[in-house]
Amino acid sequence: GSFDIISFILCTAVPQDEQKGEQIPVEEVRDTCVEIMHILLFELQRGVLSRKGDGSAIEIPLLTGLASQCDSMTTLLLHSQGHRVPWLQKLLTFTAIQAGETCAASILASVVFSAQTPGQLTAFYKLKQGIELGIPTIIETALVHIFNKLESLSFSCLPSLSSSNTSSGTTTTPQSVTTTHLSATTSIPLSGTASAPSLLPVLKNLERIVNVETLKIQRRAMSCSTIIEGIRQRLATLCDFLLSSEPAVCMCALRLLNMAGVPPDL
Repeated sequence: GSFDIISFILCTAVPQDEQKGEQIPVEEVRDTCVEIMHILLFELQRGVLSRKGDGSAIEIPLLTGLASQCDSMTTLLLHSQGHRVPWLQKLLTFTAIQAGETCAASILASVVFSAQTPGQLTAFYKLKQGIELGIPTIIETALVHIFNKLESLSFSCLPSLSSSNTSSGTTTTPQSVTTTHLSATTSIPLSGTASAPSLLPVLKNLERIVNVETLKIQRRAMSCSTIIEGIRQRLATLCDFLLSSEPAVCMCALRLLNMAGVPPDL
């Protein structure tokens, strides 16, 4: 319901290239939808920032409905152009702050996993900047979501490892596989043909984010990076990817390790 309404207003106000085959609304209708979107965003911002007498947030039904459609909204944002982009960024920011830390982290993680170009990845920085105004510690939770998804991709190789060990007369538990992960001399295919293609873009997006954070530190725009510190706490996951049978995945993981910095006591 909520997403369908927003999508209709956006598509009517700012038709995209993929709508060329469809009938374009007349200018008066488009202008009306643009005005509706401006008013809606203003009212939503005021509602998100308002508080009840006891200090609790005011529930906004539209944002509550959008919270369950964050993946669809993120996809729409990444494939939008023109005025749609800042509008959707504000809608996702307001939704994240209204819904809470888990939803907000899921939105940021979704961008990292879905962005296919550096241009699309800029949405991560814009959303992060807005969400941090309401949830200052959002990056820590977002990194938990991101690395949980990455670990699920790395563990997708477990069935093949278990079956090979069973056929040789041994039984391998997930814990022993993890140990094997770190000590094996041969490379481990990450999900064969399915995971590796989806894993590389995510690692590249993380590499771009870390590179931006590093440049900010070098330019003294900030003294330290929460993102880089969070990645340093999860080096074991990146080390797992060094064992991938995909050279591009190995090299990207190695660059990330180098950029994040390996602790001297490791």
